[in-house]
Amino acid sequence: MSFIRAELADFIKNEASSMDYKVVYLGNKGSGLVSIEIVLDKDNGITLEECANFNKKVVKWIDDNSINSDKYTVDVCSPGLDRKLTHEDEFRWAISKDICVTMVTETGENIKAIGALTKYEASGDITIITENGKALLIKKSKIVNARLYTKYKP
Repeated sequence: MSFIRAELADFIKNEASSMDYKVVYLGNKGSGLVSIEIVLDKDNGITLEECANFNKKVVKWIDDNSINSDKYTVDVCSPGLDRKLTHEDEFRWAISKDICVTMVTETGENIKAIGALTKYEASGDITIITENGKALLIKKSKIVNARLYTKYKP
């Protein structure tokens, strides 16, 4: 939550909770213009309309409370089907979801592992259970890329 004032972060978290939304990520994106990114989810997914309505509430709260005198943008969105996981909050939210992790081996080769994320440690290390039931501990230093993974099921 870099550069987001505590009272705004509290409002966003409390408002999301009151609507049974989960805050997947809250932070700034880009540089220059103040740009707030809010990624929301809920059971069975969040709609575009729900994101737009939440955006209006946040903008109104910012304006009503004179939180920001500069120009700013607020972007409220869903996690998407193949969201890249980069922040601790995103990994914690993704626990029990399938992910695809690209990691680097000792020889410098990139390999992929797919499985259900079962654990995220404070160190950034993760554990997934692969499709064959094997628990795989992946060190943060070895993770090149991690994304949600969805299989097309006809």
